[in-house]
Amino acid sequence: MFTAVLFLGALALLPADRSPSAGRHVAAGLLLALATTAKPVFALTAIVFPLLTGKPWRRALPAFALGVALPSALWLSLNYQLFGHPLVTPYDRIVHFTPTGIELHSNREDFILPMWQGAKDQLLKPTRGLLPTSPVTVIAVLLLPVLYRRHRQWGLFVAFSSLAIYLFYSTYTLWSMSHWGNRFLMPIVALGVLPLAAGLAACLPSAESHHRDTDEGEAGRNPTSGGEGLVEEDRRQNQDKYGTRLVENCRSPGLGILHSRKP
Repeated sequence: MFTAVLFLGALALLPADRSPSAGRHVAAGLLLALATTAKPVFALTAIVFPLLTGKPWRRALPAFALGVALPSALWLSLNYQLFGHPLVTPYDRIVHFTPTGIELHSNREDFILPMWQGAKDQLLKPTRGLLPTSPVTVIAVLLLPVLYRRHRQWGLFVAFSSLAIYLFYSTYTLWSMSHWGNRFLMPIVALGVLPLAAGLAACLPSAESHHRDTDEGEAGRNPTSGGEGLVEEDRRQNQDKYGTRLVENCRSPGLGILHSRKP
């Protein structure tokens, strides 16, 4: 669960306006690398992370790569010191106490489940599958096209990352070793918030449309004059020229357009 928090923290640190920010990109790369050292499956998400770093990539990607490189280098060095190889991890040195003595076990040997069987069970198995234990996540997957239409980069990132994590654990024989649900798919559950939010936003009436309709209704009942008339005329001209709605400078966030009427 903690690794999922690190992963989500990396996403939250990325600049909302997709503009290059050295500090935020380094921090995002740092958190992603820390999550990957604990759960290597997060390395799959790094393939599509550049979609979210913004452009120009020549400025965003080096900062992000620097953040990834720092903990990764320390992790590889630690593995080399402990196990003699940078890619041999504690998952490869699990100690089992048996009647005959101590045996070493590697988790790599547990990825032998047929992928089609694991994919089906992770979705449908009672008390473990996504559909019985987290149906809202299944709904979120169905809403991915909505997220893609509204935010293409996020849609591609969520779709690829969720599918990669799901298929990765579809071959893991011990994926169902939880009391309820599938703890290995918690990152997918968390990412499902984004398509759900996109679907909700598509269903609810646009606040901007509401403000525009209200403004036009007020203008019809109380014709504007003077400065207000110039603002209204400028708004209409911009609508005709660009085919978009003009957001008035006097709008207060969350409160709509504040008109000052003459007595």
